[in-house]
Amino acid sequence: MQYQLMEMDSTWSAPKRLNSVSYARLPQGKYTLRLRTTDGLNNYSPDTLLNFEVLPPWYNTVWWYLTCGVLTITTLLGAFYLTKRRLQAKHLRRLKAQEARYLRMVNEQLQNEIEEKDAEIFTQTSFIIHKNELILKLKDIVDEICAKNTQKGLLPLYQKINILLANNLDTEDDWKMFLIKFEQKHRNFFKRLKEMHPQLTNNDLRLCACLKLNLETKDIASLMNLSVRAVENNRYRLRKKLDLKPTQNLNEYFLTID
Repeated sequence: MQYQLMEMDSTWSAPKRLNSVSYARLPQGKYTLRLRTTDGLNNYSPDTLLNFEVLPPWYNTVWWYLTCGVLTITTLLGAFYLTKRRLQAKHLRRLKAQEARYLRMVNEQLQNEIEEKDAEIFTQTSFIIHKNELILKLKDIVDEICAKNTQKGLLPLYQKINILLANNLDTEDDWKMFLIKFEQKHRNFFKRLKEMHPQLTNNDLRLCACLKLNLETKDIASLMNLSVRAVENNRYRLRKKLDLKPTQNLNEYFLTID
């Protein structure tokens, strides 16, 4: 038998006794194998044609390329998504850090403003208290001198001094200055207090402001130009108006209102 693979062989093979024909590593494509028999006397049988096709290897198919393309796109999308999430998380952390810094700065500014307001109120209150105490001491000294010295010619002088001291002991002007500083820090204190307790008078509100600042009784007396006993009586009446329980602390009650 002789054979010829038309796409690979240019001539027929040598006559042999064969039951099979094999070719190794044929490239992909379509082939035609011609077969014939011979008797050695140059007599040949008609050609037998066998058509077959060698398919491409699995790694060289359209499906493989599609699979690789899908895997590549999926990998790129996954990497893009992870990178985007990482950048978003980093950006979010940066925004949170900036917001935290801004809040700290605002909080520090507010704290500084509160401390400044506290210092202003303390300074204003201390000035009024010390001024009133000094005037009252001077008035006592003048009264004492007047009692010891009975000369009628000095009486007009004593009266002028007392009038001058009384004018400088004008609690209304002092209160106006005090309330200006107080309301700069506690803007809604009086408004909320009046809403909660509309029966309170102006003198009650002044006492409430002093208690809000946690002033001592003697300082309140000097600030309001009252006796210590009068301040204590006013505190007692205020507790009744506020309808506080015996266990409730009056000063602490005002700390809850702002």
